[in-house]
Amino acid sequence: MRVILVRPPSTLGVLRQTTSLHHPIGLALLAAVAEKAGHQAEIVDYEVMPYDLNFILKHDPDVVALTAMTPTIHSAYRIAVGLQEAGYKKPIVLGGVHATVLPKRSLIEAAGAIDAVVVGEGEKRFPQMLAVLQGKADYTEMDGVAWRDRDQIHLQPCRERLADLDEYPFPDRDKIRMELYDQTSSPGFSRRFLKITEIFTSRGCAHDCTFCVAALLAGRRVRYRSLALVEQEMKQCINRYSIEHFTICDDNFGASRRRVVEFCERTAPLNVTWTCESRVTTVDPELLTTMKRAGCRKISFGLEAASTAGLARVKKNIDAESIGNAFAWTRRAGIKRGAFFLVGSHPEETKEDIAAIEQLFLRIDPDYIVVSIATPYPGTELQRQMKEKNLVIDEDWAQYRAFTEKPRWRTVHFTPTQLVSMQHRLIRRFYLRPRIVWRHLRAVGSWREMCYLMSSLWALIRLIGARRE
Repeated sequence: MRVILVRPPSTLGVLRQTTSLHHPIGLALLAAVAEKAGHQAEIVDYEVMPYDLNFILKHDPDVVALTAMTPTIHSAYRIAVGLQEAGYKKPIVLGGVHATVLPKRSLIEAAGAIDAVVVGEGEKRFPQMLAVLQGKADYTEMDGVAWRDRDQIHLQPCRERLADLDEYPFPDRDKIRMELYDQTSSPGFSRRFLKITEIFTSRGCAHDCTFCVAALLAGRRVRYRSLALVEQEMKQCINRYSIEHFTICDDNFGASRRRVVEFCERTAPLNVTWTCESRVTTVDPELLTTMKRAGCRKISFGLEAASTAGLARVKKNIDAESIGNAFAWTRRAGIKRGAFFLVGSHPEETKEDIAAIEQLFLRIDPDYIVVSIATPYPGTELQRQMKEKNLVIDEDWAQYRAFTEKPRWRTVHFTPTQLVSMQHRLIRRFYLRPRIVWRHLRAVGSWREMCYLMSSLWALIRLIGARRE
């Protein structure tokens, strides 16, 4: 079968300039899995390609498979409806975290344009679904699928997750038009001056932060890939695509100290750089020195809140001492430090909680921060908390994103407009300080890097410049 895997266009508009854009590694992995099963697969990524359904139709696919997160789910529906209106009469299927949480609703909202939903991880289920569509199997034999049969919608719940991540092939990056990707992979690391790709070494997160969707798709048990295979994939990327830098996209790369050390031992000889995300409780001076020697150039830590009460409410299970230590140790190791914060992370968040965020980033002095508006995504504890207090205005999914001028929710103490205003103020307060501007100017190593820095600063000013308290 000819399969087209599609990522819908972003809903961010000009705000796309302020956010990261990753290679569609999940789709590249599904392409590899589909081809291993005997099918032909191609990727259409409307995040970087002009929106034109002829990109899909000209391949005359037997199956169109869409992936979407909550903000892009209606973009996925639009593609499915548009294909039908253009005369496409073959199956259209959907996957991703939003459809996993709301499979039946997704089929209903798509107005009959989508035939089936893959519930959960797709590497095992997608080939099974293709077998069903070929008439070689039945949906009732699958684990994790919802499908439409005339006017009836049926659901087979997802009962198990992939046990062995090593049985699947590497993502087929030949399917990715890498020349179209020229934006930031991680703040400070852009494809404008580095050849970058993303890579996963594990799945899942054992923590239960109230706002996070990661466990809804990948589960709360961390599953690891063989580091020997991770090393092989990195070598393939270096040799075939001349990759210089890897963005490690694990939910918590530092979950196993022993494994991080082994990763460093294996990758140090590769002479590449990399960035990752970790918790402040999983680093120490010796480990950070090892990571730096192996090519680590930035670690982003998820803090989300700053006050003791705020950290407890979002279930971060970290404290001020561990935060201070992690940032001080990382700086001494010569690794750049990023910090993630949330505005509106709990219905009861106060002005004092927001003020604590500013006090904290001034104290720990990170190199980069990302301030997002906490979004009550379907299936999260935050959504349940918001709905219990009648704080959700509506479910205009296109606005369910970290950067939006129109949040469709509020908190007890803050209106949607105030949430945006506080977000912009914190970003402005951090990045427009002469100290930070001068730090980044001093670190510039090339003309391309300078151009990236200037364009990032301009995008930042466009984001926050019009908003004044």
